[in-house]
Amino acid sequence: MNKLSPVLMVDDVKKSIEFYKNVLGFAVTMVFPDESNPGFAGLANGQVEIMLQQRASLEEEYPIFSGKALGGTFTLFIETASISSLYDACKSSNSKIVKDMHKTFYGTDEFAVADNDGYVVVFSQK
Repeated sequence: MNKLSPVLMVDDVKKSIEFYKNVLGFAVTMVFPDESNPGFAGLANGQVEIMLQQRASLEEEYPIFSGKALGGTFTLFIETASISSLYDACKSSNSKIVKDMHKTFYGTDEFAVADNDGYVVVFSQK
């Protein structure tokens, strides 16, 4: 295995791009069919890559997803060297902080934020 790139089913790819780009600092690496009406997008920040796909398109590709709630029962766990600035960006954008900044029992600083589709993104810094 070489890489994991989660594909998140979202209701509005354009709105999700704004969150990951403007709040979390991701760069858009690809958009289909175009930027004005994206149905799919790839984003990256350092070694971390996330893909966003419109609900209808993903349900058509994988019918098992039909009618499923967004957000899942998992977290996207991302190690970072700039946790304070990410935390400040999330707070100032009124993003939904689901777990405030805290020190873990294993010695890292962490916080968790929900994106606009309910996916929980956990940031950790050693």
